[in-house]
Amino acid sequence: MEFQGSPLLSNEISGFDINDEAKNENYSKELNVLYNEIREDLRALDSTDSGKVSANSLLNYLQSKIPPKRNLNVSLFQNLFEDLERDENSNIDLDDFVKKYIQAHEELKLNFDTLKKGFDKERKIKDGLEEKIQTSKNETINKNGISENSCVSTEIGKVTILAQVDDEQQEFFCTVAIDTDNEEKKTGTKNINDTLLFKEKFTFPIDSKEKVLTYRIYSAANPENPLGEVEVPLFILNVENEEITPQFGFKDINQQTIALFKPKIIIVTSFYDMYKKQFDNIEKNIESYQSRIAQLSEFLAEISLPYKKQFDECYARTQKHEEERAKQDEFVNNIEGMLKGALGQKEIYWDKIFKLIIYFCICTQLFTSFTKPDFISLVIEIALAIIINTKMTNYLFDYYKIFFFGIIIGICYDLFDFLFVSNIGISSMSSVISTVKFFGFLGFLGKIALLITTMVVKHRFGKSSSSTNLNENNI
Repeated sequence: MEFQGSPLLSNEISGFDINDEAKNENYSKELNVLYNEIREDLRALDSTDSGKVSANSLLNYLQSKIPPKRNLNVSLFQNLFEDLERDENSNIDLDDFVKKYIQAHEELKLNFDTLKKGFDKERKIKDGLEEKIQTSKNETINKNGISENSCVSTEIGKVTILAQVDDEQQEFFCTVAIDTDNEEKKTGTKNINDTLLFKEKFTFPIDSKEKVLTYRIYSAANPENPLGEVEVPLFILNVENEEITPQFGFKDINQQTIALFKPKIIIVTSFYDMYKKQFDNIEKNIESYQSRIAQLSEFLAEISLPYKKQFDECYARTQKHEEERAKQDEFVNNIEGMLKGALGQKEIYWDKIFKLIIYFCICTQLFTSFTKPDFISLVIEIALAIIINTKMTNYLFDYYKIFFFGIIIGICYDLFDFLFVSNIGISSMSSVISTVKFFGFLGFLGKIALLITTMVVKHRFGKSSSSTNLNENNI
């Protein structure tokens, strides 16, 4: 029973991509091990080997596996049964049940982990706000209720053009200024398409609310003369809720409305009050997270109770895979970092590096083969050269262990030759033999580089069902 079709393997939640290929491969393997363990245990219920069992028999059996003084959450399992097909005798398929059972548990756990991450994030924000509250606690407020750091920020957002436009493709831009600021802040230009959308955010310092924000809209074809403008006095705004900001209209020199917009405007009069309000909201979020985490934790404990040992062992193995993956990530990142620093490059093209090292190894191998034959290394290197230049890239991942250990054997052979056969007495040898041995030593270093590169490529790109060439993997 394969779990590749599970909805758990096609969702991305809060930045956690469960479709990550290496993670997904190990994850699927562990789920299948878990499936086989539970399915094998349930074989006792299927005396006729029909693959079917009644829901009541299954519930009774699951109850028998629970420790004394604990009860099975019958309603939780009955919900699983409702989604399963039944035969004419109302029996359910054991394979379908086990798969649905594991999927339901994994969905609960994934949601639990997601909530936990959200909770940790909110706690981190809360800690940061506590520091900001302390630093802004003694801010000075003037007679106008404004602190020395008060400011107003605004976004123009969507602008609807009402006037007739001669050129449908002409571009517009907006500017924003405050009466104490001589410099207008300008948006980027946008092509007209029924409406304009300006996403820039502008911030101005203020020392009172007796200020006016001035918005102007221009045609890019005539950037000197505004098509229309509007002035927004700050005192008319609802500071508590930016969404209630009223709609305004750009008016031309004839006081005709040529465009409408509803800007977002936020006035920060006291940073202490602002941080305190954010802190209170975070506190509510944390309470909500705690409640939902407690509820999911209870469900997880109840649904896994019959097979708690199997689930725990599955997650222990999965965690081990994750730790190994993290170590490999660190190794590969260090290799890439050193290469980028040495080459002065921002991007590493592993297909070109891989080819270069393979060709280098083949050349050195051929040069030394008549004095120090190493046919294993030569066959491995030629096979890699063929693979890297054809649409057979998946063979690299299918037979990765063969290539890996073949290169290891070649490295050990070279090392043995240097230490015990040739003794690398280059100074006492003839010039020809010295040259051969020199190239042999270069080949030894090349094999080490090839081994590292093969490990990096395997880790970075793995086997992709949708790609057959390293270049198509965008290396």
